[in-house]
Amino acid sequence: MSHNNRSFVLALVILASLAFLTSSCSSEKDTYLVTVIGLSGEGEDLQRNSLLEYARLRLEAELGVEVELNIPESSEELGELTRSDGSSARLLVSFDGFLPGREVAQGGDPRPAVIYLDWREDSVPAGGEGASFVRYRVEEGSYLCGFLAGRITVGQDHPRTNSQSVVAFIGSADDSRNPHFRAGFIRGVSEANPEVKVLTYEIKSATESERAKAFAEDAVKKGADIIFCPPGAFDAEVIRVAESSGILVILTEYRWSDGSPDHVLAPLVLRDDQALFRAVAMALEGSMAPGLQEWGVKEGIWSLASFGSHDLYIDRKLKEDLLRETERVSGMEFPR
Repeated sequence: MSHNNRSFVLALVILASLAFLTSSCSSEKDTYLVTVIGLSGEGEDLQRNSLLEYARLRLEAELGVEVELNIPESSEELGELTRSDGSSARLLVSFDGFLPGREVAQGGDPRPAVIYLDWREDSVPAGGEGASFVRYRVEEGSYLCGFLAGRITVGQDHPRTNSQSVVAFIGSADDSRNPHFRAGFIRGVSEANPEVKVLTYEIKSATESERAKAFAEDAVKKGADIIFCPPGAFDAEVIRVAESSGILVILTEYRWSDGSPDHVLAPLVLRDDQALFRAVAMALEGSMAPGLQEWGVKEGIWSLASFGSHDLYIDRKLKEDLLRETERVSGMEFPR
């Protein structure tokens, strides 16, 4: 992962120390301390931090571990939080970011075990040998969104759809997950109805909001009544186009949102809290294998939010089909 990508989303690190503490009565017990290093940006980072806070409370309540949530403001502060005094074993868990070897190696003996969650590449990077890398199968979630979009646009039961059976995808090239999101969405639409046309657009950076707005307006002109967006700051402009044009959007978020409920159709929610809880639990069990692995719906990494006011237009048959597709998708391959 490039330094530029890391500058957008600072790595989230969990420093887990297993130490033996002596109580006032000289008895000993095992204490598992987890230090969560959150993301320092705005917008999406704040959404993710709110999920991490929820996971922190759950870890303390259900697993009995002591958890601290820290938001480092500089690489120096990050280094201090990940530095070991060599007196205890450590577990580092990073969200969306590879810690250079020099940072990980700052600690004393023994070297920390490392887990990377929401790893956005399809291979283990040089220097990552021995660590665990977990890629979210975002293509599963976008598949279900595509299936939903394909059925809604064809059915024409929703008052915000038209008779043209066209949907659109707008993604960002600086998000390495974009090909996965796109492949899943396109296949989902095709499974729902192969006659539906899918328009695809790609901006260079998630901050190119005006470019995304222009693409959304172009999609509307070409008949699209539903637009799907992976996570990114640009989606705010896509929502504005949806509001002014009277169409629907499906967003990807890190928490349930009630913004623009008349136009946002069941957001796809990525569950960092579930990933964090699962990673720490597996680390405690000693079952976290090194190398690349993928987590998806079976591991609770994503879910569709409530349809809200749109539930009136989602009939029983479609809801049953969505449940069926949710079960099917975990075994699917998605060539990009």
